Amino acid sequence: MKILAIDGAFGGFRCAVRIDAKNVVHEAIEAGATLERGLDAVHRALAAARIAGHDLDRLAVCTGPGSFTGLRIAISFAKSLALGWEKPLVAIGSFDLVEFGISEVPYAAIICAREGVISVRLTLKGEKLTQSGPTANVCEWIAERSADARLTTIDAPEDVLAALGERGKLVHNLESESPALVLAQLAESRESERSVHQVRPDYGDLPPARLPARSR
Repeated sequence: MKILAIDGAFGGFRCAVRIDAKNVVHEAIEAGATLERGLDAVHRALAAARIAGHDLDRLAVCTGPGSFTGLRIAISFAKSLALGWEKPLVAIGSFDLVEFGISEVPYAAIICAREGVISVRLTLKGEKLTQSGPTANVCEWIAERSADARLTTIDAPEDVLAALGERGKLVHNLESESPALVLAQLAESRESERSVHQVRPDYGDLPPARLPARSR
């Protein structure tokens, strides 16, 4: 199976090509350049793998939570390429990527959508709970629901680790693998969407916006 995976949820832009159960190419560019250079990264990845878009069996894209702008661009790219090449598109959430290979319970997959705001999926014995919002509020929510003092987190930044420590949590922080590489691997066994139009971003928390004042 030949898969192109595209991710823009975690800052920057990443794509990977996986052929016959092996990751063969990985490309990454910095945040802020996704719109201008994202498709060029895809072109380089396919060229390095020595395949054309029409040779792919499927595409995969991360749907979030994560970067508001990064998600919008990456999902738009993935949809356009899937439609143009007439290939199925597999949509996989960010939590599934960062939790890949983790078995210790309880643990919390934490994703920073923007400064001061996080999304978390807390895995307890037989239960998964999700929450998004200001860092302090979400850390309080985690502490209230995980009775075990020890907690494994994944990709938690320093302010989150400090907030959990203040609430009596003994935290073991792990680093996840490259999201695009994991995305390509998971896409081998996931069902594709019936239509690319069903693929929508999950921002976790509403983007910052202010409604204009209503004139009287």
